[in-house]
Amino acid sequence: MEVFQKSDTVRIKSGPFASFKGIVEEVDSWKGMLIVSVEMFGRKTLVQVAFFDAEKAEPEPPLTSLN
Repeated sequence: MEVFQKSDTVRIKSGPFASFKGIVEEVDSWKGMLIVSVEMFGRKTLVQVAFFDAEKAEPEPPLTSLN
């Protein structure tokens, strides 16, 4: 099982938020749950995800200007 830490970037593997990427805001090792901040409709939303429904991912690259 992967070890998660606050501020890790994760990809949600299953459930209603499958394939969403987000940032770990809280880790509850006792319950095996993460609170992950994902962006939906231009807003940050907190979702609760089990450890086995998440995997570490590469952070999104910053947006750059075309100018």
